[in-house]
Amino acid sequence: MNYTFTFAGKDTDFFEKAKTGLTANGGIISGDTTCGALTYEHVSGTYRIEANQIQIEITKHPKIPFINALIRNTLDKFFNNL
Repeated sequence: MNYTFTFAGKDTDFFEKAKTGLTANGGIISGDTTCGALTYEHVSGTYRIEANQIQIEITKHPKIPFINALIRNTLDKFFNNL
């Protein structure tokens, strides 16, 4: 599953906001302002930040019905509140 989100401002500012928000909610992020890995609850993936976009690839998630919609909804809420 791949997701792309566009953001305004500097990549470094966006990364710091995303990292702070994710870790404050129990998530883990390893990497820098260009790429890395992230984990939140039972979902893991990688990310790449470039040209005011973050691209997220979910590589591990629970096998439950409607998981794609659940992950998309959670990511939308998170990135829209940064």
